[in-house]
Amino acid sequence: MTEKHILILSDIHCGHNNAPAHPYSEIIMENKRLVLNKTQKQLWASWKEMVKLYAEPDILVINGEPIQGGDAPLENWTSNIIDQVEGAKLLIDMLKPKKIYLVRGSKWHVTLGRNQQMNAEEYFGKIINAEKVDGRRAPINRWLNVDGVVLNFAHRIGVTRVPHYRSTAITREMFVAYVNQHHLHKACAIIRSHVHYFWHIESESHHGFITPPWQLRSEFSEEFMGNGGVASLGAIRPRIIDGNFRWDDYTDKFLVPIEGLRPTLEKA
Repeated sequence: MTEKHILILSDIHCGHNNAPAHPYSEIIMENKRLVLNKTQKQLWASWKEMVKLYAEPDILVINGEPIQGGDAPLENWTSNIIDQVEGAKLLIDMLKPKKIYLVRGSKWHVTLGRNQQMNAEEYFGKIINAEKVDGRRAPINRWLNVDGVVLNFAHRIGVTRVPHYRSTAITREMFVAYVNQHHLHKACAIIRSHVHYFWHIESESHHGFITPPWQLRSEFSEEFMGNGGVASLGAIRPRIIDGNFRWDDYTDKFLVPIEGLRPTLEKA
């Protein structure tokens, strides 16, 4: 029997106050080490639990936005791209994957201000030794053939504030992939991220996943998700067994920090 384990993460947003951070993260401009806040301490415990369960995957896919980027400085412990990239590398190194594949996220999270572009994800891909395709380490779209099972990855997907419409966008992606399979590839699973909630849908021929993030409440989640911006938390772990696709339940078994979920309650 042949079996390969794949771990899929997305939306880590290292640099944000409500996202994972390694306690050895450095703030270069201030020449000091980060002191984790309450939410980061609990996320750190959750991250270590994930590492304990899923370390050393055959394939690690980071489906976009490992770092927060230079915008939204009021929400960040650092807006320095190098701080964020080095901090994210500390987290990823803990997993000790055999191979790493990276997918590009949104432009918002790879900029140094709105008028300066820096391809931070390509740089991040280089320092974690992510695999290249067509000369890039962080392409917008990625197709992987794992023992004959084809997986399609892209970060962006439509977002909805209406819970009972969450299937719409990923179903559309699955349909487009199906009708274009003769021009592209016949995918067993379509994997998207970006919207900070977990979703899974399955047809007789293939799966659709929206991966959960590791960032909790943020301006994005409050604006686009509704319900106070409550995000999922975790990862998914497909397994390819003798050329067949299987997957474990997504890992929202980890502790979810209350401080990162509840909006501030003001005393009037």
